[in-house]
Amino acid sequence: MAEGGGRDRGAPTGTAAPASRGRGLAGRGRGAVQVTVRCFAGAREAVGQASLQVEVPDGATAGDVLAHLAAAHPRLQGIAPHLLLSVNREYVDRSAPLKAGDEVALIPPVSGGTEEPLFEITAAPLSVDAVAAKVARRSSGAIATFTGVVRERSRGRQVDHLEYEAYPEMALAKMREIAVEIRGKWEVD
Repeated sequence: MAEGGGRDRGAPTGTAAPASRGRGLAGRGRGAVQVTVRCFAGAREAVGQASLQVEVPDGATAGDVLAHLAAAHPRLQGIAPHLLLSVNREYVDRSAPLKAGDEVALIPPVSGGTEEPLFEITAAPLSVDAVAAKVARRSSGAIATFTGVVRERSRGRQVDHLEYEAYPEMALAKMREIAVEIRGKWEVD
C-alpha cells in the first residue's frame, strides 16, 4: 500500500503505487483496490494533505489503512488510537472491510483528545448557554443554535407542553453521520 505525496492542500491528490511495493498490507489479498483517504484537522496536519489516493490489497480494512498511514507519518501515531473512522460517510469499526472506490475518513475527536463529538439525548431541561459552552472552540468562527418553543395552539387545540420521544441509538447514529458530512464539506472541529 502506498500513498500520494505533496503538502499543497489545494493540489490534486497523489497517485498510489502498487500495493506490492507498499509497507504493512502486502500479501493480504489477491488483488488491489484504490480507495480515497480524507484527513481532517490534526490527522490532516500529521499526514500533510487533506485527501490522498491509496492502493490496498483485497481484504484490507479501515484499520489497516490507518496503521499504514501511521507507520508512514510518525506524527499520526500519537493521535491514531483516538481517531474516529468512517467509510463512505458512515462511522465504522476499524475492522470494516474496504472495496474499490471507498472513501475512508480519519476524524479526530472534538478537542483532538479522546472523546467523540458532542451528541447527547437527554430528558433533562436544556440550557442554550451550557450547550454552546460545550461546543465552543477557538478554532471555530461561530456557533449556530435553533431553539424551539411550545406554541399556544396546534390544529385548533390548546397546547400546554410537548413530550418528545426518540430512538436514542438511531438518533445518535444519524447525528454522527451528519457530523461526518459536515467535516467532509468544511474544515470544522
